[in-house]
Amino acid sequence: MNCDEEKMSTRIKNGSMIFFTLMLIGAIILGPAMAAQAFDGVKEPKFALGLGYAGVNFTTNYKFTNKETGNSVFIDAEGTLGMPKRDAVGTIYGALRLGQKHYFLFSHFRVNREVTLFDEDLNLDDLVVVRGKATLSDKTHFYNLSYGYSLMKDNRSNVKFRAGLNVMDFKYVLKAEGELEIDGVIDTNGTFEDDVSLLVPLPLFGIDMSFSFTPRWRITGKVNLVGGQYRDVTAGAWQTSLNTSYRFNRRVGAVMGVTYFDAEVTVEGEKEKNEIVYGYSGLYAGVHLTF
Repeated sequence: MNCDEEKMSTRIKNGSMIFFTLMLIGAIILGPAMAAQAFDGVKEPKFALGLGYAGVNFTTNYKFTNKETGNSVFIDAEGTLGMPKRDAVGTIYGALRLGQKHYFLFSHFRVNREVTLFDEDLNLDDLVVVRGKATLSDKTHFYNLSYGYSLMKDNRSNVKFRAGLNVMDFKYVLKAEGELEIDGVIDTNGTFEDDVSLLVPLPLFGIDMSFSFTPRWRITGKVNLVGGQYRDVTAGAWQTSLNTSYRFNRRVGAVMGVTYFDAEVTVEGEKEKNEIVYGYSGLYAGVHLTF
């Protein structure tokens, strides 16, 4: 493992440790205050649909290994290529209550990052921008569909087990124009366009824990684990979040919290092995309607 890979691994471990420490501290501080509030509970809505935005920090790394030669190339997207490390992304989320203990849950998370590189800022072996510009876009989507079952439930708390499907739709688009060197041949007025798309649908398992400590305030913690193999792709991911929601009235509510996500994807080709680490962490907020 080289220096860049060690730094990547350290960032992931540190991020997860900090996040779970905050969750533990929050539970210790808020627990007694929650228990001290007495009320009759909150009636669950049958359907909820919300929109939100998240301000997150990205960690995106790639490792390309030629199986025939054994040579590897490691790329830090935010460091090497200058992809924006911080960005605001949109999300949609919702839930449908099918019965007293049965739920259908869904969410969608959309990334839309872009960076423009000039002259020799981009050098990817088979493509060198000698004099011109190149645009690299990250248009990745995450989809989450799951069934939830209440393991423990009363008028104030709910612990749900979740099982479903997590879909990671990675898409990168590279466009370049100007004086380009492609496969060792220089074109003074060349154009280049390529995209890398990778669809990874994998099983998801998770736990949701929520507690209403007043008729309007509710706290929720979530842990999702994703893993498996699809064709020549092997992947594993986990996501955690801690949020507080507030009910303005019977139909409108808001949520605010912190989230952490980390995915590792390996693509085994005949001549090449590609490894991707895609992660983000930050704050999110949303507004939802309930019925």
